[in-house]
Amino acid sequence: MSYLKTSLSLVLTLGVLLLSKPVESNGSISQGTEKTGTTSGSANKQEKIKPESPTTQTQHGPSSPSEPITPITKPASQISPPANSTGMNWGSIPDWGLLATAIITAWLALRSLNIIRIQADAGTNAANAALATAKSLITSERAYVKMSHVEPGVVFGENPTVRWCEVTVRVENGGRTPAKVTDARLTAWVRDWEEPLPRTPDIREQSGDSVPNAFLLPGEYFFVTRNFPLGKIDRPNPRTGDVRLCIFGFIDYIDAFEQRHRAGYAREFRDERGNNLFFVDRPGYNYDRQRQPGEGNDWN
Repeated sequence: MSYLKTSLSLVLTLGVLLLSKPVESNGSISQGTEKTGTTSGSANKQEKIKPESPTTQTQHGPSSPSEPITPITKPASQISPPANSTGMNWGSIPDWGLLATAIITAWLALRSLNIIRIQADAGTNAANAALATAKSLITSERAYVKMSHVEPGVVFGENPTVRWCEVTVRVENGGRTPAKVTDARLTAWVRDWEEPLPRTPDIREQSGDSVPNAFLLPGEYFFVTRNFPLGKIDRPNPRTGDVRLCIFGFIDYIDAFEQRHRAGYAREFRDERGNNLFFVDRPGYNYDRQRQPGEGNDWN
C-alpha cells in the first residue's frame, strides 16, 4: 500500500508541474503585429498633421523640415497579451505525451520497488533458514553429558556415634561429538517431610571434593563417588523414612562448538530393594541447558 501511495503522489506531482507550466503561443507574433499596426497608424497620423499657415493656401506642398513632427505612440502598459497565452493547450500532442510518460515512469518505479521488496524478503527468509539449519545441526551433533547413579543408588553406613551415606554416579557423553567436563557436583538434601522442595536445588560443594577435568569422546564415561554425613546416631534416620532424603547434582561441560552447558540431576530416596533413587518430577531439577555468561568456573 505504501508503494501505491508513493506512485500516486509522484503522478500527482508531475501533473501539477505540467499544469502550472505555461505554454508559449503566438502572443509575441500578435504583439509584433500590434506594434506594427501602431507604427503604421502613427505614420498615417503624421501624414495628416500639417503646420497651420496664417494665410489660406489652396496648393499643398511638402511640409517644412524646420517644424518637428511629433509621433503618436501607444504606451507599452496598454499592450495586453493574448487571452490564451498562459493556459494549457490540451490539444497539443506533446502535453499528453508528457503526462503519459509520467504515468508510465511512476508505474515502472512502483514495480521496481515491489521487485526489490520481494528480493529483500527472499534474502531475509534465506538467511533465517540458514541460521535455523545451523542451529539444528549444532543441536543434533553436539555433545550431551549426563549424570546417572549406579545401583542401588544410596548406600548407608553407620557406627556407634554417627550415620552417613554414599552415592556413586556415572558421567557419560551421550552425544555425537566430544565434550570437556569442567565440574561435577553432588549434595545430599535431608529435611522433614512437611518441608517442601526448594524452587531450585540447593547444591553445595562438599568439603574435600575434587573437581574433574575430563575429555569425553562420544560414548565414554567416568565415575564420581561422594560420601554425605547424616548426623548423629540418635537423629532421625532417612533409611527408615523418619526424614526425607534427596540427592542433587549437576555437570558443567563444554561441547565441540565451544558452547557451555549444565546438566542437572535430582533423585529422591525410597527404601526399596534394587534401585532406591527415583526421578524428581519438578521443573528446574533435571535438565540440560546452556549456561549464562560467568556461570561456572571455566570462563577464565
